[in-house]
Amino acid sequence: MDKTLNRNAHTSQITGKVRFSLGENLALHKPAWQSTTRWSKAGAERAVDGQYTNLTWYGGQCAASRWNQTAEWWVDLGRVKKIHHVLIHHVECPSPGYYGENCSLDCPQNCQNGYCDSVEGTCLACKIGFIGPRCKDCADGFFGNNCHGNCSMTCGEPGVCDKVTGHCNGSCLPGWEGNMCQSACLVGFYGVNCLQNCSMTCGIPGNCDRIKGYCNGGCQRGWAGTRCEKGFIS
Repeated sequence: MDKTLNRNAHTSQITGKVRFSLGENLALHKPAWQSTTRWSKAGAERAVDGQYTNLTWYGGQCAASRWNQTAEWWVDLGRVKKIHHVLIHHVECPSPGYYGENCSLDCPQNCQNGYCDSVEGTCLACKIGFIGPRCKDCADGFFGNNCHGNCSMTCGEPGVCDKVTGHCNGSCLPGWEGNMCQSACLVGFYGVNCLQNCSMTCGIPGNCDRIKGYCNGGCQRGWAGTRCEKGFIS
């Protein structure tokens, strides 16, 4: 490997620090150069000064090139060396919620804890109910962390639920109850959200179909109808 290592970014800006490692920081305090410099305290040498306590835009510990220009940076390691890995630390904005030139742009509003990549503005993680680099709403039918949950097909509107909690929106299909409509009606109840009582004139009192309320086992003497709701004198 050549002793002079190039990082030709071909991007709008270089911002941060570089570490070449094989058990030690091979680039520490080595001569460095960059094609442009954003301000006097952000020269190429800042990327290899070994300082990591303040990686914000104006912390004086990061290299930064001019904005919206193709950027190039290199360091001279002095001789040919074997390198295990290259670690790049991007500049950090002084507080969460911002990114871009001078940290002047707002991170997407659904980034977890407000954090996003200080250069690209992509979220590091999303709030529950959102997904993707810009943390957009879960697609219909999904909810939860990274939208991994499937909305219940026993919701009143099958497959439609709150994208954060997964709770069904207001009601369940007949025969089901619970926030996610995950529980079948208990014996003695039927209908939407299991709010209806099975008839006590069923052949087995209080025992009916949990969806329609039709009596199981016929009717008691003197009663007729699918729900044993019609009385007559025998």
